[in-house]
Amino acid sequence: MLIEDPILHIGVDIATKRDTSAVAAVYKHPFRNQYHLWGCKIFTPPVNIHKTVVELLIKLLETERIAQIQYDPYQFASEAQRLADAGYDRLVREVNQQTEMVEFANTLDAHIKNGTLLLYNDPILRSHFSWAAAQNTERGWRIIKRRQSRQIDAVVAIAMALSGATADVGYLNHPVYNEENHSRSLVGVP
Repeated sequence: MLIEDPILHIGVDIATKRDTSAVAAVYKHPFRNQYHLWGCKIFTPPVNIHKTVVELLIKLLETERIAQIQYDPYQFASEAQRLADAGYDRLVREVNQQTEMVEFANTLDAHIKNGTLLLYNDPILRSHFSWAAAQNTERGWRIIKRRQSRQIDAVVAIAMALSGATADVGYLNHPVYNEENHSRSLVGVP
């Protein structure tokens, strides 16, 4: 059961030349112990980060309740700075995929095994999951590609967003948050 006006956690995995890029939004259902994929946009190369990814993020920031945007700084640092300069600095969180990917992978694995992550049926999204694999390291699981020529960016973006949603922080400080527009009446609560 989808809800209206959810609090979204966004993961951004960026590439510019050969690999795809992905933006995924996940939210926690307010009455159930479930996490839902609200949406996932996959960009095929070559990717103009500013004209595609950032425009999408700004549209989401202006129209949805966003708790946090997590990103890997490798390709996205300058764009994250632009978002911070636009007043979204409290929502933009740099993550280090080398060290935090274990947490992302373990969170994703736990929710898939428990059936608490609900995805929608999409063949491209399914292909990203089919080409992803888990590699056991001394720190835990890590998401890797089965083949270097295949894309798994949606899986990484979803894992980043899911990790943010399980922490569930940040949305009350959102600069666009407006209590009149985003609060729900108790009349509509089941």
